[in-house]
Amino acid sequence: MKKTSLSKRILSILTAAVMLFTMTGAASAEPSSQSGSDGVEGFVKRLYSIALGREADPAGLNDWSSQLRDKRATGVSVAYGFIFSPEYTNREKTDEESVELMYRMFFGRESDPTGKAYWLKMLSENEGDAGRIKLFEGFANSKEFRQICDSYGVVRGVYIPTLEYKTTGKTELFVNRLYEIVLGRGCDDTGMRDWTVKLINKQISGTEAAYGFFASQEYLGRNRSDEEYVEDLYLAFLGRASDASGKAGWVEKLKNGDSRLSVFNGFQGSQEFLGICSDYGIDRGDPIREKTGKTVCIDPGHSSVIAPGYVPLGPGSSEQKLADASGTYGRWSGLKEYELTMIVSNKLKTELESRGYEVIMTRYDNNTPVDCVTRAEIANKGADIMVRIHADALSSSSANGAVAICISPSNPWNPQTYSGSRLLADCLIGRYCSTTGIRNRGVSEQNDMTGNNWSKVPCVLFEMGFMTNQSDDLNMADASFQTKMVKGLADGIDLYFEKAG
Repeated sequence: MKKTSLSKRILSILTAAVMLFTMTGAASAEPSSQSGSDGVEGFVKRLYSIALGREADPAGLNDWSSQLRDKRATGVSVAYGFIFSPEYTNREKTDEESVELMYRMFFGRESDPTGKAYWLKMLSENEGDAGRIKLFEGFANSKEFRQICDSYGVVRGVYIPTLEYKTTGKTELFVNRLYEIVLGRGCDDTGMRDWTVKLINKQISGTEAAYGFFASQEYLGRNRSDEEYVEDLYLAFLGRASDASGKAGWVEKLKNGDSRLSVFNGFQGSQEFLGICSDYGIDRGDPIREKTGKTVCIDPGHSSVIAPGYVPLGPGSSEQKLADASGTYGRWSGLKEYELTMIVSNKLKTELESRGYEVIMTRYDNNTPVDCVTRAEIANKGADIMVRIHADALSSSSANGAVAICISPSNPWNPQTYSGSRLLADCLIGRYCSTTGIRNRGVSEQNDMTGNNWSKVPCVLFEMGFMTNQSDDLNMADASFQTKMVKGLADGIDLYFEKAG
């Protein structure tokens, strides 16, 4: 009996020892995770251990941990700082050693033969930084690394190789914040990448990003009550929960008929949101305008693929004209007209949408042939006006300036659009030239423009300047000058609807 009892005790002790060894052994191979501030330090220590092969120095540990705690960096951006640091580079890892390290750092395990062979083949085909970037992208954007980051209470982020990645961490955290507050979930990689790129490239402001989330089908599908909507605004724009009296005031406004957009703009204009945007290195931007109820058709002139054949000059006309033409090109900028018109049209679309207009376009890329009749028919299907974006050319390089072309009162096909077209032409040319400083060549009334003749809504073909004139050409090709061009056109459209009623 004593021997049996002793044997059982020994077996029990050995079993416990094996379990303890297994747990501590696993912990030594992959440092334990823990959410919270201590978890953040654990995350950084893990990177020091795996990437640099040493313990963290106090200064470095504090700096990286502070960036993560203060939401100035993501797990990916910190990992980037280690993998692309001079200290890591000086370790001179072989390709095989680099791949093994990536598995341990981003997957928390040793490599598998198939995966390792794949990455080694990729490195052999992409030498130098190109290979390192692809390797980092593949591992850093993995679901395994997201799980590791989550276990330490760190936002993973997304690696975007087209950007200078040291600058993206704060922007990603701004986007992630909107996902969590507005949609009530973590970000998806595609969404994170798209919003981050737009914010960093200054294509949208912090306000426009926030509005994109609040106006999304996903948020609308949550069917938030007025009280819940206001609470979401407090969290998103003020960075705190609501106070009872403040919340009651905003809810009362909604009950009394104020739109959700007007309340949104009330929070958007707060000093708190300005501070939040500043903390994340983002421009707050302007308030979102109420929908105007108006639709503008933008027609980017020409295309790289020319529509073939001929079309009637007007409905029922026996006179035929080319379906489309190749357009001109910048004698100094080298820019093709169809490229310039697409660039300006896209920017004008964004500006008009920010002002509350619905916008449709006759083409959305440079590879689609669209004849002049089809362009007008697109506008006829629901637009209130049509603005045709073009650039001019003459053999003389001294010719310069902008002109707005509309039909004349004697137009035999759609004379009922003359008064609106003339008003639109006057508004466009006046505001465009006063904003840009380009010479005002006035309004030209003529009935030989196929697209104008087929349009059943007020329509103007707008020649923005001469691509055969050095000053006009180089100005129109300049991105900052295009901002002025777009503002002038948009202001002209605003003025038209103000006068047309």
